[in-house]
Amino acid sequence: SISENSPASRSELQVGDVILEFDNHRVNDDAHLVTAVSITEINTSVPVKVFRQGDIKTVFVTIEERH
Repeated sequence: SISENSPASRSELQVGDVILEFDNHRVNDDAHLVTAVSITEINTSVPVKVFRQGDIKTVFVTIEERH
């Protein structure tokens, strides 16, 4: 799911996307993604490569402070 009013909801990410890369680094699992996001500087726009409906697409997500 994508939380309402989150950086993901403001990007082009969609429910069902499989995140392959975050900031040009392969994502191994959910814990790896959480760690990568947490060490990324706030207000940084990062490329996120996703697998969606048979295609690979890159979207950009701006990292924000967690509330």
